Order: sequence, then structure tokens, then C-alpha cells
Amino acid sequence: MENGPPLSGTFPSGRMRLVVFLLTLYGLTCVSSNKLIVHKKLTAVLGKDIILPCKIEMTDTNFTQSSWQQNFAKNVTVIVVFNPDYGTDYDSKYKNRASLINPSKEDASIILRGVQLSDAGLYTCKMASFPSGMTENSTQLEVIVEPTILLAMGNSPLVNGSRETLVATCIAEHAIPAAEVFWETKVDGRTEKQHQTYLNGTITTRASYYWQPQSIDHEQKLTCVVRHPTLKFDFRSESVLLILYAPVITIYPRDKYWYVGQENVQLTCGARANPPPNLTTWTRLDGVMPKGLEVSNESLVFTRPLRRNDSGIYRCEVTNEIGVRSQDIDLLIQGRPLMSLRSTSGIRQLITLEAGGQNGDSYPDLELHTPPSSLTPAGITNVGHRRTNTDAVTSHRSPSVSSSHMTPPQQGLVKRRGLIIITHSCSSFVVQPRSVFISCSHWSSVTGYGYI
Repeated sequence: MENGPPLSGTFPSGRMRLVVFLLTLYGLTCVSSNKLIVHKKLTAVLGKDIILPCKIEMTDTNFTQSSWQQNFAKNVTVIVVFNPDYGTDYDSKYKNRASLINPSKEDASIILRGVQLSDAGLYTCKMASFPSGMTENSTQLEVIVEPTILLAMGNSPLVNGSRETLVATCIAEHAIPAAEVFWETKVDGRTEKQHQTYLNGTITTRASYYWQPQSIDHEQKLTCVVRHPTLKFDFRSESVLLILYAPVITIYPRDKYWYVGQENVQLTCGARANPPPNLTTWTRLDGVMPKGLEVSNESLVFTRPLRRNDSGIYRCEVTNEIGVRSQDIDLLIQGRPLMSLRSTSGIRQLITLEAGGQNGDSYPDLELHTPPSSLTPAGITNVGHRRTNTDAVTSHRSPSVSSSHMTPPQQGLVKRRGLIIITHSCSSFVVQPRSVFISCSHWSSVTGYGYI
């Protein structure tokens, strides 16, 4: 034993051992009513400090000394002895690592600094008094080790449609006990786990994530999660999956009525790709590209009104470092449709809006926009449509009108082909076929026509 800083006087090592021996021998033949209050089990983190509490409740009037010892199987190491007359004495192994917090006849608690793996074991607090003799109580100390956490990304690029590949590995190294390691993600992959135990008792856990890349999962998140008693909160490390894929193309607008004389027409070739596209081209598959067309960025722009001979199949081709993709659009240019508007007189006026193509072209779509409910004229009683004279009219009627074709009233957009019939008694209304507004203030005298 070596002497630490004494509280008072000097404690000769030989005499200390004799006193401890005699008190221990005396304590074996006595029943003590004194109590030492300790924690039965404590957990320390490697490299951190830990307090081993030992509170003294003594019924005797004469306190002799207190001590702490560590028990290794048959080997016992006395860490510290406190005697109010001779001071404090520490074992050389613990002189710079252990110290009594408040040495007194009421408290024998110690602090152990920089906990090591070898500190795990059974610790006993002892107290000698007269006439009861020796009282003791023990604490089991467990040492756990905080993992070192690493995240390693796979070496192969994530290419759409490629074989299953290693995306990333989450590693919790040299932990006691073994860390729980897992992945959180919305992509459909699989996890492989490995555990490795070292001679010092620490354990390394690896969780590797395998997945077959798909472009639809581009920029999805993959999160490594590590859970361990040394961590107050779960460790989380988030990665973003960057998938390399060839262009995915959308040409718009597609389902549009194209007609002779239509202006400001352009076809846009939208493409998403990773890496981004580096080349976009437009070609015509069934003939020579007409004059008056320009390619601006990803769009095919008609710098003049549409002509009949603009009809054809056009292809947009987009290239990036992964590949080349294309999409076609069949552009059909039809005759310019004529729209007419006429009315009948009477108590209930009938307004007919009719559109027909030229030279056998198909009918265009007509749109009737009804005003918001707060602005709807009270006299609207019927909105119906029909494509040809032989088709039945489907109507939205007022409750007072009986019909086998009754359907619930609609607000907003009513879009039909061919003939739209409005039966009403209102004084004003707005009809909007495509982009042309027609305002009627006196339905009984309105007639007119226009182009869609």
C-alpha cells in the first residue's frame, strides 16, 4: 500500500494492515446492527467516471475506519482505507484514479475515474466500529463500451435495372454489449448482419444493405440506425439514394385538337434523367421537317400558323450518359371548326351552341363553364348535350322536369362533343367554348357565330 494525501496524521502501512486484520477477525464473531447502503449493481461506461456510493448508518458510538476493496476470484485488492486518526491510504494501482468523495463516519463513497475494462467486478465497502466490529456490503460493477459508428457506401454506382448490389454498410465497432444496427427506408431491399467478437470482449456489428436499383426510387432516403445503452438517443445517419437512369420522356400537350390556322403552337419534350440530359433532338419520321419550325431548348416551336401538311409523326430523342430514349407523337391537323350560336323566342328560350368540322373532320370538344354558385342566374333549368341528331340528349334538369335520363346537377366544367343545348329564362349568361367568350344580355334576340 502507498499513502495518499492524509486527512490528518500519517497511517503506517504495517499498522494499518494489523488493524484491518484484527477488526476483520473481531467482526467474524460479532453481529453488527450498523448498515452500509450501496447500489447492488452499477453500470460504468469505458473511459468515463463512476461513483460507488456507500452511506453509513451506525448505531455504535465509536467509528474506527472504512475501506473499499475489489474482489477478483481469490484475489482481493484493497483500494482505499480511511481512518479518522491516521488519514487515507490508497493502493498504488488506484492512487491517481480513485478517491473518497467525503470521507467521514457517515460516508464512504468513492469515485473511480477513467473506467477501464479491467475495472469490472465485485466491489465491497467495509466499516469497522466498536463494539459491533466489521460491517460490509457489495456492488457489482459492469463496464460497457460505447461503439464507434461508421458508414461505408458501396463501391458500385446505382444504375437503374442493374443486378442487386451493395448500397451501404453501417458499422458499430468494439461495443459492449453488441449494438443493435438496422436500416430504415421505403425501398424494397434486404439486410445482411455480421458480428465479430474480439479478445477483450468487445463486439463489432455490421449491417449491409443490398438492393436492385430502380429509377422510381431516385432520391429516396436510406437511414442507418444504431441503438446502444451508452447512447441517450438512437444514432441516425441518413443517405440519399442517387440512381443513374436513362431519360424518361413525356411530350405535351398530347390530346389536343389541332386545326388549320392555329397559332402559337409548340410541342415540349419533357424528360427526367440522372445525370441530366445533354442532348435533345426533334425529327419527323414520315417525311421532311416542314419549314417554319424551330427547336428551342426541348421544344418544337411552330413559328407560323398550322397547315394541313404539318400533320405527321414527330419524334423527340433525349440523350444522357446512361443512354438514349425517344417518344413519338402523331400530329393530326384538321379543318378550322365553325361555331354558331342561335336562339328561339318564347317564354322559355332555347340557345343552341353547335360546332362542326370542315371536310369530314371530327367534331372538336366544346366547353361550357357555368359561373360559381353565388353568381349563377336563377333561371338556368337545363344543360344537355348530343353528338348527332340521332343521339339521345342527356340532361341535367330542374326537379320540376321529369326525365328517364335524369342525372345529378353538375357545377363547373361541362365538356362535350357536338351540340350543347341550354334551356333557361335568365337575363344574362357567359358561354366559354375553349378560349372564346360569348356574352348574352338578351337571350330572345341573340344570334352569332365564332371560331373555337
